[in-house]
Amino acid sequence: MAEVDLREALGRLDTALTRERRELAGRLRPGLDPAAVAAALTSIGVSPHPDVVAWYAWHDGAQGPGRGERHFLRPSVNHVLGGLYLFSMEQALALREDAMSYEEDLNDPVHYRPAWFPIMMFPDGWLVCVDTADAAGGLHVWHIHAMHDMRTRVPWIANAATFAEALTLALNSGLTRADDFAMPEGLPAGTRVLDY
Repeated sequence: MAEVDLREALGRLDTALTRERRELAGRLRPGLDPAAVAAALTSIGVSPHPDVVAWYAWHDGAQGPGRGERHFLRPSVNHVLGGLYLFSMEQALALREDAMSYEEDLNDPVHYRPAWFPIMMFPDGWLVCVDTADAAGGLHVWHIHAMHDMRTRVPWIANAATFAEALTLALNSGLTRADDFAMPEGLPAGTRVLDY
């Protein structure tokens, strides 16, 4: 199978959001300058992985609560699909800082990896993170209460482009609620990877 270009996949996701999630599409912020994203990542010791740079150059989250707020899962209009929340780079930096400090407090550095950088979040607090130490940019999920969940140690989805394509297919198939993923065997094949 040919490799999917993330920027092209995000363009298709934009089209699906405009059609299926108009209110959210109208609230999306412009993307950041790629050099600014790379500089922000470098300043915290994270490799400026092309997938993270492309993600935040696409859109810097959506308008909603204050940009620096850490608890921003409302309004639900900012949920892309099934409660997946699209946040700003500033919010992502704060969430990563929270995750890192939590791991330091527990003296358990094997769970949340310093190379992971969040791009979205589930409504129950699971972060979707790009592994910036992985050339392929595998996506991992992390939650503060899942310290020993072995699923977090292997990539959930191969990369951000595959994730964006699955979100687009789900939106184009009319799947917009978390309940739509309760029985993944009944989902279109390309969307099943979204069931975590």
